[in-house]
Amino acid sequence: MQLDVYSYGVLLCEMFIREFPLPHERERQVSLVTDDDIASVIKDCLRDKPAERLEMSGVIEVLRRIASERGLGEI
Repeated sequence: MQLDVYSYGVLLCEMFIREFPLPHERERQVSLVTDDDIASVIKDCLRDKPAERLEMSGVIEVLRRIASERGLGEI
């Protein structure tokens, strides 16, 4: 079973911009994420077509790579 990551993308965006998620302002809110790598993950989670979204394993892989590249250790 594939876990849909749309809600995770919304939550990740909310955490980075410290605003409640507003569906009618989703694009503006995502544009406020200043970290390009994280913004890319969010956009990949929020794709319109579920089949085009990352799988959760892909999200974890990308976040681990980002953490490693930045010397943040294991996640």
